[in-house]
Amino acid sequence: MNLISLAVMITIAGSFYGNFINHLDIICLKKKRLNFKSAKCPKCENVFRPQIIPLVWLPKKLKCENCRSTIPSRYPLIELLCSGLYLSTLLKVTQASNAPLNILLVGGGIILSSIIILLSIIDIDYLILPDFLCKIGIICGFFVNTIYGYLLSVSELTLLGFKFIISALIAFLAMRSLSHLSRKIYKQTVLGIGDAKFAALGGAWLGLNGIAVSLLIAFLAAGMFSAIGLLSGRLKSRQPFAFGPFISLGIWGVWILEPDWWWDSWHSLLGI
Repeated sequence: MNLISLAVMITIAGSFYGNFINHLDIICLKKKRLNFKSAKCPKCENVFRPQIIPLVWLPKKLKCENCRSTIPSRYPLIELLCSGLYLSTLLKVTQASNAPLNILLVGGGIILSSIIILLSIIDIDYLILPDFLCKIGIICGFFVNTIYGYLLSVSELTLLGFKFIISALIAFLAMRSLSHLSRKIYKQTVLGIGDAKFAALGGAWLGLNGIAVSLLIAFLAAGMFSAIGLLSGRLKSRQPFAFGPFISLGIWGVWILEPDWWWDSWHSLLGI
C-alpha cells in the first residue's frame, strides 16, 4: 500500500471516529461507562446521519437536510480535527525499511490521538477528565513503548518499562504539588486531580523529558489563552476553564516533533 492510499484511509478513519465522538453521551461518566445518543439538529431535532467531512458536510454547506437550518459547527469541526490528527501520525514514518516499527508508530499515534481528543472534549464540556480513560491511556502508553523497545532490540525491556512508570509517577506528583501550591496562593482549585492523571498519561507515552516539554507547552498555551480571554472580556477573573486541551496540545506536539526539536527551537528563539 502506498503512502497516499494509507493517508486517505487514515483520514476517513479519523472522520468516522469524530462521528463516534459526536454520538457519545457523557452523562454516565461517573459510572465508568459511555452511552450513545443521537446528534440532532437543535431546531427540528432531525438526527444527523454519519458523515465524512470531505464528501458530505462541506458540499451541504453545513445545513440540516430536513429544515435547512445551520448545523452546529462542533460536529464537522470535531470530525475535521480527528481526521487531521490521524493524518499527522504519518509524520512519524521515518524508517521505510522497518515496516513493523512504522505500523507501531502510526497505530500508537492513532490510539494516543483518539484518547486525548476524547478527554479534551469531555473536559471542555464538563470540566472533568474521567479516571478510567486516563488509566486506559496510561496502560496503552506502557504497552506501545514496550513493543517499541522490543522492535528496537532494547536489551533491558524491564528497565525501559520502569522508566516510563517512573515518568508517569513523577508527572502525576509534580501536577499534584502544583495543585496544592496554587490552592494556597489563589484559595481555589486551579489544577484538579484529573489534570494530574492526564499528565501521568503523557509521562507513560513520552517519558520524563517528553512530558516536561509537554507540560511547559501546555502552561504557556493556557497562559496565552487566559490573557487573551481576560483582555477580550470572554473570561472573568478566576473563571475556571478546561486545562485538558492544553495538555493534549503539548502531548501531541511532543509525540509528533520529539522533545529535542522543541528544546532546539526554544534555544534558537531565545538565542541561547
